[in-house]
Amino acid sequence: MHVFPSVQVKPLPATQQLKLVSELCGLPAEHPVLAGLMAYGKSLRAAAKSDVSLQPLVLSMRQLLQLARRCQARPKQTQEVVHAALSGYVNFLPPLSKQTVQRMMQQAMKGRVCAL
Repeated sequence: MHVFPSVQVKPLPATQQLKLVSELCGLPAEHPVLAGLMAYGKSLRAAAKSDVSLQPLVLSMRQLLQLARRCQARPKQTQEVVHAALSGYVNFLPPLSKQTVQRMMQQAMKGRVCAL
């Protein structure tokens, strides 16, 4: 018997996450920043399967919502907004993992701005 009961909740599929974020933030589902965040999340989940140090960086639904709202509030600062949100953990990664995360972010957000 456990002292504190817990329930594991599987993350929503990417299509449902995108729909929920776009509805709650008022951004169209085709918005380039949302597409970039979803691409980043997908590549990060794939990388986290082989490198467990990246597991804490996998974007949760709450983080996706916060990032979308911050991007709405700070147009043209997409990479800075996302980096600031994740820097608390990224700064303490081993150098190789840190480079991997930064490269994935640059590839996912390439050519995407928060302009509405």
